[in-house]
Amino acid sequence: MKELQVILLTPEVKTVLSGVSHLILECPDGKRGILPRHAPAVIELAIGVLEARFQGGEREYYAISGGVAEITPETVTILTETCEKGNEIDEFSTRRILENTRKEIQEKRGDPETIRLEARLLFSLAKLKAKELSQKRS
Repeated sequence: MKELQVILLTPEVKTVLSGVSHLILECPDGKRGILPRHAPAVIELAIGVLEARFQGGEREYYAISGGVAEITPETVTILTETCEKGNEIDEFSTRRILENTRKEIQEKRGDPETIRLEARLLFSLAKLKAKELSQKRS
């Protein structure tokens, strides 16, 4: 069976996943599944959870802060500002950031900065979802 190589690129880290049989990406218009031999494409990614399914049935989850995916028949390259592996996420710290961000949004209603805060809120929620999904698989 064919497989994908997935390259996750952030400004600090390059992570390569080999042996991926199926990739699920969150896009602004919903989730998209990517299989080996996919037609070439460039797609926008939403803040959310990326799911990588491997040949042996294992799964890994990553919280990503949006970005762009370049797809070729054998490779998916994901460019994102932030990417965190689900089983490496500090749940306590993420929940604290989530609560603090919610408070800031309430205090700054109508302020243009709320857009940045809402993105932080969405990423914190994605991190918690990736952590939860990773724990279900352990």
